[in-house]
Amino acid sequence: MMNVQAISSPFRIAELVEQILLSRTITRAERHHLTSVLSSQGLLDEDEQVRIKRVLYGIRHGLLKVVE
Repeated sequence: MMNVQAISSPFRIAELVEQILLSRTITRAERHHLTSVLSSQGLLDEDEQVRIKRVLYGIRHGLLKVVE
């Protein structure tokens, strides 16, 4: 399991979000990591926050499937 700092780099977030949006699936662990990173907003720039919020929007609106 990755820690918050390991996934909070702009490259890792962009890469993870791209993979999630392309596959239209997200694991529970990925969702947990993204929400954890988002809750510690001091670590994120505005672009990273927008990317994560886009994924969470997709989950809420049924555009992304949460898988095991």
